[in-house]
Amino acid sequence: MNINQYLQSQPLVSTPLTLTLFHILGLKRQCVPSLKCTTFEALAAHTWRSWVRSLDFSPSLIVKLLFSVNVREKLIPKLPQGYYGNGFVLACAETAVTDLVSVNLHHGIKLIQQAKSCLTYGYVREGKPLHMGSLTSDIYCLFLPVVGNFDAVRVQVSVPECVVEKFDNYMKDGLGEEENGDINGLHNGEQNGFI
Repeated sequence: MNINQYLQSQPLVSTPLTLTLFHILGLKRQCVPSLKCTTFEALAAHTWRSWVRSLDFSPSLIVKLLFSVNVREKLIPKLPQGYYGNGFVLACAETAVTDLVSVNLHHGIKLIQQAKSCLTYGYVREGKPLHMGSLTSDIYCLFLPVVGNFDAVRVQVSVPECVVEKFDNYMKDGLGEEENGDINGLHNGEQNGFI
């Protein structure tokens, strides 16, 4: 199955969701003490897993997550002082659908960590494109800052219109309730619930 063709054969819509510090810490808490992770790793694994679960792909399908990684510190010699251009390459985590959706969040986080750790100086220096992604696409996932709330992250994902509700439910799954008892501290714009 060509995922790109499948997704582009139907209307895609943007699902903006904002996760508060409470939600982010809840995701990271699912990993301690056995696995330490960054906010990006926890959010990326949770979002990737939720996206794949909502699309009901075949369990044996291999799915990939491409993401950019800063390699400025991996370059020898380092980029010159005052250089403000790009210093990143694409990393790729991949797994079978069944492993991503049936195992806990740890699996996705470990895959992302492994993909990041493969980006050595030799890998960057060689410059051979092992994983390519299009520069423009209707299929995207963005993690954006939230104006006025430094600790929150806005997750903007394109999904087929027919799975928006399923995706929202999977994103809410496992986040817990905020102190006021409201799972919907997570908002999706002005609509139903995620702030």
